[in-house]
Amino acid sequence: MGDVHMHGTGWYLHVPEVSNGEPRLEIAKQIENEAPVYETAFQQEALNIAVKRAEQVRAGIASDWPRRSTKPDKDGLVRHPLNRDESNKWFCLHCDASITG
Repeated sequence: MGDVHMHGTGWYLHVPEVSNGEPRLEIAKQIENEAPVYETAFQQEALNIAVKRAEQVRAGIASDWPRRSTKPDKDGLVRHPLNRDESNKWFCLHCDASITG
Protein backbone atom coordinates (compact mmCIF):
# COMPACT_ATOMS: atom_id res chain seq x y z
CA MET A 1 0.00 0.00 0.00
CA GLY A 2 3.01 2.30 0.31
CA ASP A 3 4.53 1.33 -3.03
CA VAL A 4 5.35 4.13 -5.49
CA HIS A 5 4.10 3.81 -9.07
CA MET A 6 5.04 6.05 -12.00
CA HIS A 7 3.99 5.55 -15.58
CA GLY A 8 3.69 7.13 -18.97
CA THR A 9 2.81 5.99 -22.45
CA GLY A 10 4.37 2.56 -22.81
CA TRP A 11 6.34 2.47 -19.54
CA TYR A 12 5.81 1.71 -15.85
CA LEU A 13 8.11 2.20 -12.84
CA HIS A 14 7.44 0.49 -9.52
CA VAL A 15 9.40 1.17 -6.29
CA PRO A 16 8.31 -1.13 -3.45
CA GLU A 17 7.55 0.19 0.04
CA VAL A 18 10.08 -2.17 1.59
CA SER A 19 13.45 -0.42 1.69
CA ASN A 20 15.46 -3.38 0.40
CA GLY A 21 13.09 -3.99 -2.52
CA GLU A 22 14.41 -3.44 -6.03
CA PRO A 23 12.77 -0.84 -8.28
CA ARG A 24 11.35 -2.30 -11.49
CA LEU A 25 11.07 -0.48 -14.82
CA GLU A 26 8.99 -2.01 -17.61
CA ILE A 27 9.05 -0.62 -21.16
CA ALA A 28 6.68 -1.79 -23.87
CA LYS A 29 8.51 -3.42 -26.79
CA GLN A 30 6.56 -1.30 -29.29
CA ILE A 31 8.11 1.95 -28.05
CA GLU A 32 11.45 0.90 -26.62
CA ASN A 33 13.46 2.80 -29.25
CA GLU A 34 11.12 5.79 -29.61
CA ALA A 35 10.06 7.00 -26.15
CA PRO A 36 12.10 9.31 -23.90
CA VAL A 37 11.95 6.62 -21.21
CA TYR A 38 14.39 4.62 -23.30
CA GLU A 39 17.06 7.28 -22.62
CA THR A 40 19.28 6.58 -19.61
CA ALA A 41 19.04 10.17 -18.32
CA PHE A 42 15.22 10.02 -18.35
CA GLN A 43 15.22 6.65 -16.57
CA GLN A 44 17.61 7.94 -13.89
CA GLU A 45 15.58 11.08 -13.26
CA ALA A 46 12.32 9.11 -13.03
CA LEU A 47 13.99 6.67 -10.64
CA ASN A 48 15.34 9.54 -8.51
CA ILE A 49 11.85 11.05 -8.23
CA ALA A 50 10.22 7.71 -7.37
CA VAL A 51 12.90 6.76 -4.81
CA LYS A 52 12.60 10.16 -3.12
CA ARG A 53 8.83 9.70 -2.87
CA ALA A 54 9.32 6.17 -1.49
CA GLU A 55 11.59 7.61 1.22
CA GLN A 56 8.87 10.12 2.13
CA VAL A 57 6.30 7.32 2.34
CA ARG A 58 8.59 5.24 4.57
CA ALA A 59 9.22 8.23 6.84
CA GLY A 60 5.48 8.79 7.16
CA ILE A 61 4.91 5.17 8.07
CA ALA A 62 7.73 5.25 10.63
CA SER A 63 6.33 8.41 12.24
CA ASP A 64 3.08 6.57 12.97
CA TRP A 65 4.88 4.13 15.26
CA PRO A 66 5.19 4.97 18.97
CA ARG A 67 8.76 5.41 20.25
CA ARG A 68 8.52 2.25 22.42
CA SER A 69 7.92 0.31 19.21
CA THR A 70 11.22 1.36 17.67
CA LYS A 71 13.54 1.82 20.67
CA PRO A 72 14.25 -1.19 22.90
CA ASP A 73 14.31 -0.71 26.68
CA LYS A 74 17.28 -1.74 28.88
CA ASP A 75 16.19 -5.39 28.60
CA GLY A 76 16.02 -5.26 24.79
CA LEU A 77 12.21 -5.36 24.76
CA VAL A 78 10.07 -3.38 22.34
CA ARG A 79 6.29 -2.93 22.35
CA HIS A 80 4.29 -3.93 19.31
CA PRO A 81 2.30 -0.89 18.13
CA LEU A 82 -0.95 -2.78 17.55
CA ASN A 83 -1.34 -5.49 20.17
CA ARG A 84 0.95 -3.87 22.80
CA ASP A 85 2.83 -7.14 23.46
CA GLU A 86 6.45 -6.75 24.48
CA SER A 87 9.15 -8.91 22.96
CA ASN A 88 12.84 -8.96 22.10
CA LYS A 89 12.08 -10.56 18.72
CA TRP A 90 10.24 -9.10 15.73
CA PHE A 91 9.20 -10.84 12.57
CA CYS A 92 9.37 -8.89 9.32
CA LEU A 93 6.76 -9.72 6.71
CA HIS A 94 8.76 -7.92 4.01
CA CYS A 95 12.03 -9.84 4.29
CA ASP A 96 10.67 -12.98 6.01
CA ALA A 97 13.23 -12.76 8.82
CA SER A 98 13.31 -12.20 12.56
CA ILE A 99 15.05 -9.29 14.24
CA THR A 100 16.10 -9.07 17.88
CA GLY A 101 15.94 -5.91 19.98
